[in-house]
Amino acid sequence: MATAADVKTLGSNFTEETLPISKLKPNPLDAKIYDDEPSADLLQSIETHGVLEPILVTKNLLVLAGHKRIKCAKKVGMKEVPCRICQDELDELVEKEWFLASNSQRVKTNTQKAREIKLRLEIEQARAKERMATRRSKADEEEAGFTSEEGNGKVAKEEKGRALDFASQPLGWSGRTGEKALAVTEAIDEAVEAGHVKKAEKLVQTLNDSVDAAHRLIKPTRKKRERTEPESGEAAMQAWNKELERFTKKVDALLEELPEGAWAGASELAILKGQVRAVAETAKSWRGFKLCPECKGEGCAKCRKTGFVPKKIYEQIAS
Repeated sequence: MATAADVKTLGSNFTEETLPISKLKPNPLDAKIYDDEPSADLLQSIETHGVLEPILVTKNLLVLAGHKRIKCAKKVGMKEVPCRICQDELDELVEKEWFLASNSQRVKTNTQKAREIKLRLEIEQARAKERMATRRSKADEEEAGFTSEEGNGKVAKEEKGRALDFASQPLGWSGRTGEKALAVTEAIDEAVEAGHVKKAEKLVQTLNDSVDAAHRLIKPTRKKRERTEPESGEAAMQAWNKELERFTKKVDALLEELPEGAWAGASELAILKGQVRAVAETAKSWRGFKLCPECKGEGCAKCRKTGFVPKKIYEQIAS
């Protein structure tokens, strides 16, 4: 079976013959990435001269290149087309790599380029897993210094950047441009799934004109959503509990430093009271440190939504 190492060397084990169009299997990647119609010039050429360039297919007759030629052949009434058949058994990743390589010369829109990048990243991720299976042992990784959480984060981030550069470079883009285009295509797919067809069409049109312009269209919505989202009562209480936990740890640390029997010492008590006052002042400065005007801290639906402080806590801190 041919694998990634054989992609560049494949080329000699082919046969050519004319096959019925009905036996050829359309590649689902073509509809997913390109999904375009042939030009009028190509249609006219095939109607006049026939299919001059053979359709590239796998041994199982999966089409790797030539979908538009097949469409034209059907439109002009042809039942058979010349095919170039790879006789090697190809694994799934090699089929995908061959598909991309066979379509490298076609003119593409920015949307098609972005979807190519997504496929290239999927292939690279799968290849990375294969490489991981043959990598050095865990002990070697520890010796090389890749075991810390921070180190792994840096490596992962660098790997992602390199993968984006690798996937975008064949299309004439930087990794950053590829990342922006990917974000836009994700927004397009989300719009389609939500039934917002016009929004999706606008994004596609803008993306094909300018990657940056399309990316700007999706950024304000995200920022606005983050800015206007109100803090829930639950979030406010979580913040309060976190502050109390931090304070408790400080007090515990302070008490550990006191000598045995020193509780009666005026200076130690003064320090402890100072710590309490500091936390109380911090709590009172919070936006949520006030009683609900409707229930006066007894508890109601508005309290839970806005994060008003319960009466008991208010009295304890304010005293």
